[in-house]
Amino acid sequence: MPSWTVDGAYKKNNIINQNDQMNHSFLTDRCMINAGFIEQNTSWTLKDACADVRYRDYPACKPDAVIPTPSAERRLNSWYCKVKSDYDYCLKHAIAPRLCSPEKTNNPPPECLPPGQEYKSSPAQLEQKSGTEAHVPMKDFPEKSLKLQQDMQRDSGRQMDKLLRNTAPKTGR
Repeated sequence: MPSWTVDGAYKKNNIINQNDQMNHSFLTDRCMINAGFIEQNTSWTLKDACADVRYRDYPACKPDAVIPTPSAERRLNSWYCKVKSDYDYCLKHAIAPRLCSPEKTNNPPPECLPPGQEYKSSPAQLEQKSGTEAHVPMKDFPEKSLKLQQDMQRDSGRQMDKLLRNTAPKTGR
């Protein structure tokens, strides 16, 4: 199965220039951060990138940059959702048109459904999908989201302690 590339998606959207691609990426990151998402890459944050001499002059790194806000209309009209929900569009515009099928476009992923419309999928289909494709957004359940984060941090800490206990050099023997 061919790998999906960000570069291929940019080219399909006529964002060819690498500087434009980086600026678009920074705008997208700022939009998501403003919407409450958390940066996953803590070793190189958007703040770090915009402080870097190579990127500090990008329009998205300027204090007066117009940052887009999440929009259901923009999401539903995006290249991604059009490819996932319109078979003819998929055949003409997908990175790998041979992967287009009427079955897939008749049952687009949840992120490509209008607000309020439920994802139509059988339990068997849900079991076959990966965890990221068949999920309910945690922002809809903030108390559960916080508890999940705390549980994951606690479990990760326990695993790290166990790993360190089992791999640390034995002293005093």
